[in-house]
Amino acid sequence: MTIAHHPDEELLAAYAAGALDLGQRVAIATHLAACESCRGWIRAMEQVGGALISDMAPTALAEGALA
Repeated sequence: MTIAHHPDEELLAAYAAGALDLGQRVAIATHLAACESCRGWIRAMEQVGGALISDMAPTALAEGALA
């Protein structure tokens, strides 16, 4: 199977950030199942996100945050 269309980078970045609604997540996940190129792009974005989070200073939770 040849993939002729790829989601734009903004949509892939939103997927990697967990910012898409259910329908969009399903559509992108379906594409990723068949597209190694886009899976690689997602992995790279997840690594960037992980690096940003690991560089952040720890902060205390707000009062009642777990309620």
